[in-house]
Amino acid sequence: MQLLIGLTVACVESASYEKVLKNIYDKSDGSGETLCTRDELFDAKKEFFVKGIMEIELEGTLKARGIKRKAPESSSLVDVLWENEEDKDLTIAVQGQELKIHKWILCAKSPVFKAEFNSGMKEARENRIEIPDFSFETVKIVVKYCYERDIEEFITEENASELLHFADKYNIELLHHDVQFTLIGKISESNVVQFANASVTSNAKELRECCICFLMNAIEKSAAIKDTKKLHSEVTSEIGQRFLFPIAD
Repeated sequence: MQLLIGLTVACVESASYEKVLKNIYDKSDGSGETLCTRDELFDAKKEFFVKGIMEIELEGTLKARGIKRKAPESSSLVDVLWENEEDKDLTIAVQGQELKIHKWILCAKSPVFKAEFNSGMKEARENRIEIPDFSFETVKIVVKYCYERDIEEFITEENASELLHFADKYNIELLHHDVQFTLIGKISESNVVQFANASVTSNAKELRECCICFLMNAIEKSAAIKDTKKLHSEVTSEIGQRFLFPIAD
């Protein structure tokens, strides 16, 4: 490694003293260069000292050459936990397949699961839970989410309703929120009815509101909407009321 040092040393203006240094150092050696002699420093005519005080201004650059250092890879705690299969102490059985997770992580995300494990039920004793009413892929996405994996790319029109339902049933609030806002960005004429219906059955208020606004705008523009006959009665009722009794600004 080499150090390139460019340094301008200026003493008090009254001394009119300036020295420019430029050196390349391959190793730590010596004490540097002499700026002036002792006699020059204390010569009153040179005016290094003004009223017994000497001010020194330093201005320079320091550059390193030949340094090749790989930055250490850092891992967050959830990354370490996600990759550590041996310590995962809870088995989730879904559709004949199994997923492993740290029990405390699942409990931290879901107060419903936490209550089940604190109740002394069979699941708590055996460290194994059965989830019969959801698909393996949906539960797998939820497990990823519990370890703060990015699941946005895995949320599709096909699994959106089930993901919302899972988050609502097991009270995983952040997942419920994040799935809603991912779907809000995907609303279109072809899926708005599906999303609106899912918002009703899964208590997704933000998604429901966006779907209603989208549908009202589509009606005003006479846009074609897929599966309008399947639209949940709660949504159609809300749209009708808003057209009859517009909300005041």
